[in-house]
Amino acid sequence: MQRVLLTGFLAIFLWFCALPRGLSAGGDEGLRKAHALFQAGDYDKAIAEYKALTASESHRRDALLGLAQVRMERGEYQQAEEACQQALRHAPADPVALGLLGQVLQATGRYKLARQDFEKAVRRNPNQLEARLALGKMQWEWGEHQAARVTLQPFIAYYRNNANLTAEELNLIAQACVYLERFRDANDLFYDATKADPKLWQAFVAWGELMLSKYNVADAQGIFQDALKVNPHAAAAHLGLAKCLRSTDFEGAKQEAEAALAINPGLVPAYDFLAELDILTGDLEAALQELEKPLKVNPNSLSTRALRAVCYYFLDDLPKYHEEERTILAVNPHYADVYFEIAESLARRYLFQESVEFYNKALALDPEHWAAHAGLGTSLSRLGEEAAAKAELEKAFSRDPY
Repeated sequence: MQRVLLTGFLAIFLWFCALPRGLSAGGDEGLRKAHALFQAGDYDKAIAEYKALTASESHRRDALLGLAQVRMERGEYQQAEEACQQALRHAPADPVALGLLGQVLQATGRYKLARQDFEKAVRRNPNQLEARLALGKMQWEWGEHQAARVTLQPFIAYYRNNANLTAEELNLIAQACVYLERFRDANDLFYDATKADPKLWQAFVAWGELMLSKYNVADAQGIFQDALKVNPHAAAAHLGLAKCLRSTDFEGAKQEAEAALAINPGLVPAYDFLAELDILTGDLEAALQELEKPLKVNPNSLSTRALRAVCYYFLDDLPKYHEEERTILAVNPHYADVYFEIAESLARRYLFQESVEFYNKALALDPEHWAAHAGLGTSLSRLGEEAAAKAELEKAFSRDPY
C-alpha cells in the first residue's frame, strides 16, 4: 500500500549497520563477544555482556552504545535512550552517541530533536556515515529533496576516496545510493557488503527492501530468508518476508508480521502492515483497532496516521479524516502519502476519477513522488486520457525505470 524507497516500513531499523563506525568491537574480547551475540540474534546474552562491560571505564562508552543498539532492535526505546544519554554524559559531543540517540528519538516521534542530534553528529564528524544517512533520509521524507541530495552526495566521494571499505560502510553507501536514485550501484554495493561479511544481516534486510521496492519479490524473499539464516530474530527481516508473502500467502504474511512483533513490540511498521492487510480485506474497523497500537510507541507516526486517514475516508467519517490530515501535515507539511494512500485505495476500487484528485493532491505536496506520478498515469489511462497518462508515466520512469 505504501510507496517504498527503502523507507516508510523500516524507517528506523535500516538506518544503522551492525556496528556504527566509531564503535569498536575489534579491540577487546568482551566487546567482540557481545557484538557476535547481537549479530546472531541472542539479544538477552548480548545485553548481559554489554551490561557487564559498562563496569569498565575503558569499555563503558562502547558497551553503552552497543547496549543501546540491542535495546533498539527489541523496541525497548526508553532503555536505549537511557544508554545513549549515559554515553553522552561521558562525552557530550560524541557523534556516534548523538546519531544513535537521534534514531531513538525518531522512532518515538520526537522528530525535531532527532534531526538536531543528526545535525550535531554530522557537524562534529562529517564522516559519521550513520548520522549523515539518517539526516539525508529525514530531509527526503520531509520533502527537502535537494537538501537530502547535498547531504548524501558525499557518500559517493567517500566510496571513491577510500580503499578497503568495510561491509558496514558498503551497506551505508548502498542505502545512500538508493536515495540518490543510483539503484544499480546500490544493488552492487549491497552484494559487495554481504560478500565482505556474510553475517551482516542488516545489509541483507536493506538489500531485500530495495528488491521489494522494484517489484522483484522472488529475489527479495530469498534475501530476507538469507538474513534470517544469520539472525532468526531479525524482526525487520520477518517483516520483509511478510511483505513478500502478501500476494501469495495472506495468512503466512500475517504470521511473519506477528513474528516480527513478538521479537520487537515497538516495530511500528509491522503494526501498519497488519492494518494494511485488514484494509485490503475491507475490515476497516479492525484496521483502526490495529493502528491504535503503534501510536502508543510513536504518537506522531505519519505512516500510521495516513492509514487511519484511509480508514476514516472510506468509512465516510470526514471529521476524523480531516483531523488525521491536519495532524499529519502539522508534523510534516510535505507528507504526500496522506493523499497517496487514499489514491491507491481508490484506484484499487476502480474509482479512477476520484483517485486522480488524490494523486494530484499528493504531487502538490511532493512533486518528486514518482509512485504518485505512476499511479496518476495509470488512472488517467483507465479514463482514456492517453496523452496526459503518457506524460505522467514518462516522468515516473525517467527517474525510476524499475
